[in-house]
Amino acid sequence: MSSYLDYEHFTSENNVPEAAKRVGLNAIIFDSEVTSQHFADHQWIVFANSAAGTAINTISLLNETAIIPREEWFVMNGKLRHRVLFTVKFEGSTITW
Repeated sequence: MSSYLDYEHFTSENNVPEAAKRVGLNAIIFDSEVTSQHFADHQWIVFANSAAGTAINTISLLNETAIIPREEWFVMNGKLRHRVLFTVKFEGSTITW
């Protein structure tokens, strides 16, 4: 994605602001220059998960998935969850794999 306008168009086309409101996120965080720069090369996916309801995912380019994480936001058991998911375990990582 080359610009903030491209990012804004893509997130709107994929209903990211509306999905953010449904899961209890302040949609403004998805509508900023900083966020657009951070997620410039990510794909945004909003889908219905059978266990969690609405889920929002960002997925980096395939050739970068080992170094750039995938992120997801959803509500489970009434609590907003945000997970940062890597495809490779990094040395010194303390998270469960």
